[in-house]
Amino acid sequence: MVDDKKELLKMKRVATGLLIVMALLFFITSGFLWLHPIVGYIRAFAEAGMVGALADWFAVVALFKHPLGLPIPHTNLIRKNQASIGRGLGRFVTDNFLSKETLNEKLENWHFVEGSLIWLKEEDNAQFVTKQITQFLPELIYSINEDEMNDILKKQVHDFLNGVDLAYLGSEILNYVIAKEEHQKFLLKIIQQLSEYLKDPQNLKWIYTKVRDKSPKIIPSSIDDMYTKAFIEAIIEWIDNIKKDNKHPIREEFQKISLELIFKLKNSEELKNKSELLKQDFMQNAIVQNYTSRIWTFIKDLMMKDLTSKESVLKLHIYNSIIAFANRTLDDKENILRIENWIKDKIISVIQLNKQWFADYISHTVSNWDEDISDKIELQVGRDLQFIRINGTLVGGTVGLLIHIAEKIFNI
Repeated sequence: MVDDKKELLKMKRVATGLLIVMALLFFITSGFLWLHPIVGYIRAFAEAGMVGALADWFAVVALFKHPLGLPIPHTNLIRKNQASIGRGLGRFVTDNFLSKETLNEKLENWHFVEGSLIWLKEEDNAQFVTKQITQFLPELIYSINEDEMNDILKKQVHDFLNGVDLAYLGSEILNYVIAKEEHQKFLLKIIQQLSEYLKDPQNLKWIYTKVRDKSPKIIPSSIDDMYTKAFIEAIIEWIDNIKKDNKHPIREEFQKISLELIFKLKNSEELKNKSELLKQDFMQNAIVQNYTSRIWTFIKDLMMKDLTSKESVLKLHIYNSIIAFANRTLDDKENILRIENWIKDKIISVIQLNKQWFADYISHTVSNWDEDISDKIELQVGRDLQFIRINGTLVGGTVGLLIHIAEKIFNI
């Protein structure tokens, strides 16, 4: 702004200085016409240049203010026609810059989405975006009312749990487990543990001791140990048979019990009521109540701790997600084109629907500028207008010189 004022003042001084030079030449040469014929030519140039300079000075000044402060008609044009200038400028902008054809032409080669994705997939740019997001996150997190958010999340959790049919959910989970034969693996795991328990020396010692203690005193210990050993070996052999035989009665019985349990969970009102009571007891548990009342507090503290860590998991996840999103989306050229066309259509549509608003806004803004409007405009274009004054001086002088030459040639 200061530099613009300096440049404008400088050019005004140049143009005015040239006017003064023409005036001085005119008056000086007027007294020395007798000295030499060439003086007349200089006087003619200076006279016409002075007239041209004055005329263009008046024309330029009249745009912005009253020349010499005199209220001459058709001067101070910008200020007097401020409203009409605003309306004209509004129409000009909307007709020439916001027309559908112009916007289509300008947006035709505008590949905003593709360009953004290409920019985004670069590591440095992804890091920059991640940094901006994570710098904004703490402010966003702390702006959330902790008590209100805790209450909202608690209600959401309780509403969700209240809507869960625990018996039906249990039947579906068990059905999935049976379909994957995980229940048989579970059974085998249990009996395998039993087999290992029976083979453990410490456990065997305890079993032998218990059998002797319970056995009548008249039966020798060797007999007790023999039967105990046979019994244990029979059990271990029985367990091995269960493990080897997929059709073993125990495994089939376990399968039958599991399927019956699924049926009961789905159809038994008694089990449904029991599961509902179990769920309500769980929800009313003091530990559960305390936890569900502080869900947001827990999440917030966890996020803030992670964000301040040098090994932030959240930052790394955001960074990886940005690059993955950019690469994945760039591979789908048709989708990019579809999105870009949609954005362009929406931009054009919104602008077309609001063209009158833009025109009215420009008109209103210009119409309501204060009295410094002339100064504002002069500051922007006044420097170039001073060249009109300079050119008017030189062109006027040249024309005056040519007329003087013609007078001499044709003795007019």
